[in-house]
Amino acid sequence: MSDLPISRPRGPGTEGCRILVVDDDADARESLGLLLELDGYEVAYACNGAQAIRREIEFQPALVLLDLGLPDIDGEDVARRMRERGTHARIVALSGAHASSEAALFDARLIKPARVEDLTAHLP
Repeated sequence: MSDLPISRPRGPGTEGCRILVVDDDADARESLGLLLELDGYEVAYACNGAQAIRREIEFQPALVLLDLGLPDIDGEDVARRMRERGTHARIVALSGAHASSEAALFDARLIKPARVEDLTAHLP
């Protein structure tokens, strides 16, 4: 699978603010990323856990929006691997239901689809 695109910042005041959007659902991933791009954030995308880990290392985002239900490596394990590696990114879990994931791994949790006002509270 080829890497998904990285957008470039467009808005004032968001240059250098990088966000990684991780979701196996293409529509959810792209719509969330588009909202962020329209606000001027630089966005990278990943569609599975392995790609998310690789992208976090390469892209060095300030924020990772991480779906918990990924097909290869679940989101909790992805977050654990990022934390063990020493990521400086805030990690916000995205879940279709109230998940009982390990609290220490995530800076916050949002229920999908995330409301814009809830998401905005976590943006850099």
